[in-house]
Amino acid sequence: MHHVAVQDLGDGGPPFVWDEERRAQSRAQLDAIYFHLYGIERADVEYIMSTFPIVERKDRASHGTYRTRDLILGYYDATQPPTRTPSRPGSAPRGRTARRHSGETKTTQ
Repeated sequence: MHHVAVQDLGDGGPPFVWDEERRAQSRAQLDAIYFHLYGIERADVEYIMSTFPIVERKDRASHGTYRTRDLILGYYDATQPPTRTPSRPGSAPRGRTARRHSGETKTTQ
């Protein structure tokens, strides 16, 4: 079995430095992007984030706010995808079907 050393990958520097703030920002950016890719509306993102009481409790204890939710919503708002224009006059773009928290199916147009 061949073991790959970091030098084999072109990295001879010191070990990776863990940066909790950078990690929180990167995770929030990725979460916001995934919410957009799956066509999840902002109100539903807020609801989804409300279903993580342990994360909320820990955030409030260490930051005084629900920081994870706030970061995700901030990136969500900053990365709105461009509005698509209809392909022919009078036609509206087809929306995605997203499963809502109540079990209903919602289609946006």
